[in-house]
Amino acid sequence: MGQLLAGFEAQCAHLDWETTVSALDRLFYAHPHSIGESYGEHSFFALRFAGRLLVAGGAALVHAVIPCLCETTASRMVLAMHGEIMARRAKAPQPQLASGALQVH
Repeated sequence: MGQLLAGFEAQCAHLDWETTVSALDRLFYAHPHSIGESYGEHSFFALRFAGRLLVAGGAALVHAVIPCLCETTASRMVLAMHGEIMARRAKAPQPQLASGALQVH
C-alpha cells in the first residue's frame, strides 16, 4: 500500500495549487455556473430529476410485465420533466458567442 501511495504522490508532484483548483472548478462548478446555478442548486435538481427518472423507469417495468398497469405513467412523467428542462433552459443565461461564430438553432 505504501508503495502505491508513493507512486501516486510522485505522479502528482508536478501539480500546483492553481492547477488543482482549476481542475476542481471545471469538474464541479463550471457547468452549474454556466446555466446560472450554484453547485448545490444544480445538484439538488439533478438528484431530484434522477429520482423521478427511476420512478418513471419502474412504472415502465411494471407496464412491460402487466400492460394494464401504469399505462401512461412513465410517458407523463418524462413529458413533464421535458417541460421543466425546456423552461429552465429558457431562463438560463445564454452563452456569449465569439464574433463571427455561427449559432445553431
